[in-house]
Amino acid sequence: MLGSSGCPGPNPFVGRGTDAGENLEKTLPNGALCDIFALLRGARRPEPHHGLAGSKRVVWICYLMLCECPMKLRIALIIVLNATELVWSQTGPARGPEFEVVSVKPTKSEANGRPQLSCRGGRLLASNFPAQFLIEYAYDIRDTFPLPDWARPDGDKYNVEAKADNSITAEACKLMTQRLLEDRFQLKLHKELRETDVYFLTVAKGGTKLKPVVPGSPVTESSGAWWRGQRMASGMRLPALVVSLTDLQDVGRRVVDRTGLPTDVFYEFRLDYPAQEDPDIFEATEAQLGLKLVPGKAPVEFVVVDHINKPSPN
Repeated sequence: MLGSSGCPGPNPFVGRGTDAGENLEKTLPNGALCDIFALLRGARRPEPHHGLAGSKRVVWICYLMLCECPMKLRIALIIVLNATELVWSQTGPARGPEFEVVSVKPTKSEANGRPQLSCRGGRLLASNFPAQFLIEYAYDIRDTFPLPDWARPDGDKYNVEAKADNSITAEACKLMTQRLLEDRFQLKLHKELRETDVYFLTVAKGGTKLKPVVPGSPVTESSGAWWRGQRMASGMRLPALVVSLTDLQDVGRRVVDRTGLPTDVFYEFRLDYPAQEDPDIFEATEAQLGLKLVPGKAPVEFVVVDHINKPSPN
């Protein structure tokens, strides 16, 4: 049901012997009145991390002060806005999924094994893992970002074991690892857009050679790793291919998908690189996949680490 304001539910100020509802509707910016009504009904939570703080709340209060409605009503709504902000700022944003049990221990000094990570059946295991690799895994980071020396690959290493209360998806495991980093490493970071050099992945003149997996076939998405210069996929979505190409040192830039192909389809392909016929990744991608890497510039999201500490002991 839409009220006179176009918001779900009735306008709480209409039909009470006052023109307040109509005046507010004419005066407040688009969407503001809907938000106020929803807050009064307890139907909507303010924006995550920000409540009603910042410029939006200030604008609403300014409009309330100027609107042609009774002073008592203006004061009451301003009190509601400020009280709501106080409540949400104290409770904080809703946290995402978290591991039930977490263990983070420094790797023994004599350990020289390769860093390894797996997340299966609701259990995360990372051995000989530096903090940087854990952050890259949790946030899907493919670019360098500043960190203290102890958190870099040649710094401190950790064995991490975490258990969820049930089986989880790969994406949920990454979200839980973000919570782990926030809790145990006091990690705080933000993302910002910067225009930088990229390669646009486009369809070559002859058309794509990616073959969709036959419907009904049992498919699991392939990993992004290369093995002896060969990339074989029995099931890979386009975003995973873009990540795999970005990871190649010979590409050296972020790859941005401009193919226009569906991103939720699994594809089969084989990419040999380097090969005698296709000595570089650019020729191999065009000849074997029917896709072309075109240089250009685009806004890209970069991660900035604001704070990180050595992990708290168990």
